[in-house]
Amino acid sequence: MKLINGSRRLSTHKGRGLLVATMMIFTGLTCLGSALSLQVRSPQGQAPAASRSVIGEWTLLTGDDKSQDTGDDLAISVVFSVEGDSLKGTALIPKVFNGTVAGTTKLALIDVSFDGQLLSFKIKDQGVFVAELKPSGDAFVGQYRIENSDEKGPLKMTKKK
Repeated sequence: MKLINGSRRLSTHKGRGLLVATMMIFTGLTCLGSALSLQVRSPQGQAPAASRSVIGEWTLLTGDDKSQDTGDDLAISVVFSVEGDSLKGTALIPKVFNGTVAGTTKLALIDVSFDGQLLSFKIKDQGVFVAELKPSGDAFVGQYRIENSDEKGPLKMTKKK
C-alpha cells in the first residue's frame, strides 16, 4: 500500500519480511523432516552385508558330527545368491537309488533370511524341511525340523572351497 507521497508504509516492508522469513523457516523444516525420515538401504542390487556373507555354495549335513560320515556325495549342496536386495537360494539334493547316487534334484529355497545372527530357510519336497542356523566360526550350526512331523535334529553347514 502506498501513501499519498508515493512511498510504501513501513508495515508493508515488515509484512513482506515476515512472510519471506516464515517461508524460509517452513522450507528448512520440510527439508529437515525429509532428511530425518530417510530409510537406510543398501545400494540397488546389493543385499545387506549380513546376507552377502552367506553368498556362495555350502554343504549341508544333518545329524551330529559322529553321524556325518556319509560322504560328500550324499550331502545336500545349498547355493545362496542375491537377486535385487533379496537373499535367494537353491538346494541340490542327491537322488539315491539302491544305495547309489543317481543325480540330484534342484529345489528353490523358500523364506530365506539372514540377519547376521540367524539364517533360516525352507526346502519343500515331499515335506517341508525347515532350517535355522547360527554362525559358528566359518560354519553355521543349528537345528532342522520337518513341518507337520516329529522329525528334527542337528544341522551343520560348511562353505565349499
